[in-house]
Amino acid sequence: MKMTATLGFKTLLLLLMTVAPADAAKTSAAGDKNAFAFVVTEFFTAIHATQFMEECPEGLTASNDENWWLNTPADVRARVSDNGTIEPVDDRRHNIVSYRGPNNEDVCWNPTVIKDPPLRTVRGRTSYGMNLDGTEDGRATPKTCAHEKFVGFDGATKVDNQLYRVMGCIYGWRQHQYMESNANRERRDTSQGVILIEVTGVESFERDGPVEVSFYRAVDIVPKDASANIIPYASFRIDDPKRYSATARGVIKNGVLTTEPIEARLPFASNGAVMHMALKDMRVEFRARKDAAGMEGMIVGYQDVMNWWQFIRQIESLAVVNQFSCPALYEGAWKLADGYPDPKTGQCTALSSAFTLKAIPAYVIHSSSRQARGEGRGQ
Repeated sequence: MKMTATLGFKTLLLLLMTVAPADAAKTSAAGDKNAFAFVVTEFFTAIHATQFMEECPEGLTASNDENWWLNTPADVRARVSDNGTIEPVDDRRHNIVSYRGPNNEDVCWNPTVIKDPPLRTVRGRTSYGMNLDGTEDGRATPKTCAHEKFVGFDGATKVDNQLYRVMGCIYGWRQHQYMESNANRERRDTSQGVILIEVTGVESFERDGPVEVSFYRAVDIVPKDASANIIPYASFRIDDPKRYSATARGVIKNGVLTTEPIEARLPFASNGAVMHMALKDMRVEFRARKDAAGMEGMIVGYQDVMNWWQFIRQIESLAVVNQFSCPALYEGAWKLADGYPDPKTGQCTALSSAFTLKAIPAYVIHSSSRQARGEGRGQ
């Protein structure tokens, strides 16, 4: 068994200044490499939402229920909704709205059987993210389809983030980020889909140099304090690396950790959907939190469209509160996909994406006996 100690960037520096040399040596048990690890406590789709929705000039996306209501004769609406007294969240109405295909198909699991009005998408210029395709104008490349670029918050960097263009005008991902705030609470309470990050080869976060960054899935219960906050410096065993494991070469420069692109399979759980997130050309940008309690940053890459859609259709029961139309969302995602064109059709199969995260210090335990038994929680 190997236990890797985890310390936040600035926390580590404070400890090294206050503990005796013998104690400082105990902060790492990973051979001759210093190692620090973190458990992710917050994970959000990177949505730039302004107060007055300037980036959504057409308004917010219409929902499954709204599209059903507008396209159903008044007498049928009145009968089904008891003259409007049965609310959209009521199962009696939700089931009718969901199964509105020509042969009563579920339109979230069969989004092409009907056609809703087009998705209302982001029209703004500014976005979180990175320049994933290496171009300044979004022209087509061997790995990408032509698309419009955003500008980063520095006002200069050209950013690829088509997932934001697709999702940025959906109420549930904008309004206090209700959808993913709930998902973060759910991961805390169920211990499903919890990401562990381990950084090795670190001599000092004040010193520039190469590192390796690994991603794992926790299989242990997430410990919480009396206020239901995740406790820092808790120990976590990892899932079988054959299921969830990815390592990228990186570098620390001026206190910022970045990595080279890799293909990764990250654990993911959100609002009852337990699965994995498939990212190509994934890279990160992490930095120490100002409160010295861990790190925060951004993960970017190309998310496979069908992998993303697996999540959307699993949360179809929440379409009414998050206000989106499955057929319009599905069509819009394929229309705006900008990564990894199919060699036969030329249709791009992935969406450039960006996710923000916060993480606190933890200990990662590499336990071969646990991994061999294939134990874990969910996928």
